[in-house]
Order: sequence, then C-alpha cells, then structure tokens
Amino acid sequence: MAQGVMLVWSNPESPDKEAAYNAWYNDIHIPELTENGLCRRVTRHKISDTQLPGAGASPHRYLAIYEFDDLASGVAGLGQRSTPSTPGPIGETRIALFEGVFDFARA
Repeated sequence: MAQGVMLVWSNPESPDKEAAYNAWYNDIHIPELTENGLCRRVTRHKISDTQLPGAGASPHRYLAIYEFDDLASGVAGLGQRSTPSTPGPIGETRIALFEGVFDFARA
C-alpha cells in the first residue's frame, strides 16, 4: 500500500469562465471524484504572482492535489464511480501521479 498524490494542473476553458470553472470544480467535480472515500483530501491552488528566480512560466494557473492512503486503489477507484463526471468549463489538463517517499510535519 503506497501512499501518494495525484496532481492535476488545469485552467478554465476561457478567462471569462473562471468563476464557473471554480464553482464546478469545487462543488461538482471534486465531490464526484471522491464519492467512494478512497481519496482522503483534496486541495486546490492558484499560481502565485510571486515566483522563485529561474522558475519558468507555467501554462496552467490551477493545481489540484488529491491525496490517497493507497495510490493504486485510489486512482483505480476514480474510474469505478457510480456517478459519471459532469463536464465543466475546464480547458486542457495535465495529470501526474507521485508515490510518497518521505513525510515531515512540524508539530
């Protein structure tokens, strides 16, 4: 059982649909993807105007992080939902899976 995360980079379909994209992602898409309980946490982030020196420009403005206690089961469970995904105002996405190798938390 390997803990891990699924990272999903995305953008709204168009700049004028940003509010609809965020509402769809938070209120419809995440609940649909996590209905089976295999995903323990989802956080979403928007790229900051503050960047590290040398960091390249990202083609995606949003990042969603899906956390799983068991990455393989969690990702497999995404495709075995009883509710199909509702299409939303989302543009091109990029997805990557990462297995946990170290965990540190300051108390």
